[in-house]
Amino acid sequence: MHQRDLAMAAYAASGNRAAFSYTEDNEYIHVMPKAVAGPVGVLRPIESILNSRVTIPRGEYSLGQIVSSVIAQVGNQAGTTIALATFPTNTFSNSTLMEEANNEPAKLVLMRAFDEINNSRYVAGVSPIRLYWALTYTADGPQYFFNVSTASEAFDEPTIARRSRLGAGAHNVAGSDGIPAGAGFVKLPR
Repeated sequence: MHQRDLAMAAYAASGNRAAFSYTEDNEYIHVMPKAVAGPVGVLRPIESILNSRVTIPRGEYSLGQIVSSVIAQVGNQAGTTIALATFPTNTFSNSTLMEEANNEPAKLVLMRAFDEINNSRYVAGVSPIRLYWALTYTADGPQYFFNVSTASEAFDEPTIARRSRLGAGAHNVAGSDGIPAGAGFVKLPR
């Protein structure tokens, strides 16, 4: 059994107000909410709002423009506000990419954009940058927060398990009171 499976099982058994699942897709791990406790404490199934479909006309954009467009469309569809809370400012301002999305899941558009910013870095001989997101929300209001951070280059099994157990790092996709909001991902080393 992988450390990721053990970490997810330990979280589920801990009595927290939420349940998560994860999937591996190519080089990514997606951690998604699957249930949250309602007012009387009973878990009810939920789906990540990042499964919402978005459209972006073909063009050249900064990473910040892509992310802002995606979270605005998702927020509009969900009838809520998603604030771009924390992010690597220089990367969001200075990384440009060609992008187009035609009614695609938001999380796939974000993953593609986070990957595509490395194309110009490879050409320039600069090391790639690995980004991950955490989407959280307040328990007492309809406000979501989209946070983007830089992941360390090496994520071995013990590191992933330790960060999951501590509720920080790549798998921190729970709200401030442990209520899940979205999906996060980490690119795995080859």
